[in-house]
Amino acid sequence: MDGRASQLSYSSATGLVAVPAGGGMLPDLTASRTYTHGFQHFQHSTPAPPKAPKEYKEYPLHLLLTTNFKMPPDVDRCNLEKHLNNADFAMVFQMSRDEFYALPLWRRNDYKRRVRLF
Repeated sequence: MDGRASQLSYSSATGLVAVPAGGGMLPDLTASRTYTHGFQHFQHSTPAPPKAPKEYKEYPLHLLLTTNFKMPPDVDRCNLEKHLNNADFAMVFQMSRDEFYALPLWRRNDYKRRVRLF
């Protein structure tokens, strides 16, 4: 220790530490909240388990394809796969709904894009 640490003074009004001999004012980093409180609502890349789905009216696959311009008006355009019955869903995606919704969102979107449901 070179003795300079004992010459530092803290100003609670400005939150700055004074350094003598032309060092200027330095910010006080002892109360930094950048890493302690900054990521409270951080969302992880793995999705949460699916919530209980609301009731979706089922439609045949040919009505839900994005190439169909006369899609039924009550269809959720962001979740077209939810309007498929279980047999069509298994035929199109080659997996169960539980396996599908356990996948990351980017992979689900990729599968939907491949079968023209996105």
